[in-house]
Amino acid sequence: MATFFRNALAYSGAGVIGQVCKVLQELVLRRLLPPGVLGIWNFAGVVQGFAGTFDAGTLVGAYRETALLEGAGRKEEALATRSTAFWSNLLQNAIIVLAIGGYVALFQARAPIEKLAGLAAGSFLIFSCGLIDAMTLFHQASQQYVSLSRTVVSSSILTSLVLPIGAYFGGAAGLLAAGLLGSAVQALLLLTSARIQGLGIRRYWRLSILRRLVSYGLPFRLADYPLNLFSVIDGMFVARYLGFEQLALYSTAKIIVSQSADFPARLGGVFASKLFNQLGGGRSRADLADSLLRFLAVSYMVVIPMIVLGVSCVVPLLFVHVLPNYTRTLPTLSILMFSIYFVPNTSVVRNFWLADSRLFGVAAINAVSLVGLLILGALILWGRGMSLSSVAFSVVGGYAWFFTCLMATIGREVWGWRKTLSVIASVAVSSLYVGLVLHWLTTQPEHASALVGAKVLALNLCKGVVLLSPLMLVGLWRARVLPHVRAAVTR
Repeated sequence: MATFFRNALAYSGAGVIGQVCKVLQELVLRRLLPPGVLGIWNFAGVVQGFAGTFDAGTLVGAYRETALLEGAGRKEEALATRSTAFWSNLLQNAIIVLAIGGYVALFQARAPIEKLAGLAAGSFLIFSCGLIDAMTLFHQASQQYVSLSRTVVSSSILTSLVLPIGAYFGGAAGLLAAGLLGSAVQALLLLTSARIQGLGIRRYWRLSILRRLVSYGLPFRLADYPLNLFSVIDGMFVARYLGFEQLALYSTAKIIVSQSADFPARLGGVFASKLFNQLGGGRSRADLADSLLRFLAVSYMVVIPMIVLGVSCVVPLLFVHVLPNYTRTLPTLSILMFSIYFVPNTSVVRNFWLADSRLFGVAAINAVSLVGLLILGALILWGRGMSLSSVAFSVVGGYAWFFTCLMATIGREVWGWRKTLSVIASVAVSSLYVGLVLHWLTTQPEHASALVGAKVLALNLCKGVVLLSPLMLVGLWRARVLPHVRAAVTR
């Protein structure tokens, strides 16, 4: 438990610093560039994210296998697995980039320069983000969270400085160049950290290992494809039907939500790697299921409510006084924030089936969830019209449906119906109660001074914490977390 708290504290602390740097970076960028220009960089991210859905699954297979091998003490086999996965993933990304180049040559040769620039930048990000993902997963599988956290902090500070400088001196072109440079440096820092921690890559590749990784990873990626499409289909829809300016506004809200979800997601990532390690070491599944139940109580009733409260109070003040051109983002943001309750990185429970390679069941859950998202989205867009808030409602509803399917299947098997229903009830009560608390708070005045806005912010935070304290106390009581905190402190 002490190791878990140390890793969770280091990785989550690094995440908080990274979020602060990211928020400051995005604020400066939006101060420097109008939505239409910033949308080009956002489009590059959409290209990279969509291309990532065509992954063969070597890294996913390597994460699972190396975590189990590390837990069993089989270091040499873990090294061979990492090396094979690394080189295979690099080759795969090269093929994807070549495919994008062929698509541009055949169908987009006369596209606007902005679109071509976004496609070119997205192609570069496929390589650099592929390296970042590989090294991050290798650190996590080996429980090297302290070293990973140092690298995350360094790269976050660097990119938060480089991107605004590039935008200031070079506009859209400078932003693209700085963004690609920052991504490349982050990949280099992670490669260096991996070598220092004994996670380096050898010039080693074995077809037998690749087959084993793909035999798990490719079915997993196919099974997870609907869920991956979840994360990019909204941005693709906005870019296609609402334009680059609306994409910049929507991406602003989505970035804030992503950064807000980063802290509970990092906690979930630490727990997931611990789950794989301890399953490999033979720990009782019943004990792990009980630990997850207590972890989710803290996450859903303490961590996420405080994050939603803090972001919902602070961001309107910043937008009103620092980014007035982006205040149109606030209604969309207020809706999307509640998706944090339902995204898979915060629930963790599906990792029990992933550890057992039960990919058909995972695929069925994801497919049903995607169909639900599409049906719900079509109904909402038909009923409310084509707008960013309609897209946001569709996303939250889709993730809520996914969470319900997840708990009704995997959760029921892990805990039984009674405990599973208690988790669903906790999430429903927590999200509804937080929504009511936010509704009761004072709206940030648009035309008042910054001092008045700061007073409203302080009052809202105080009122919000007081109103949320009963919910948080129940969460801490259900998690039985206080004895573990005292034990970690005394050590």
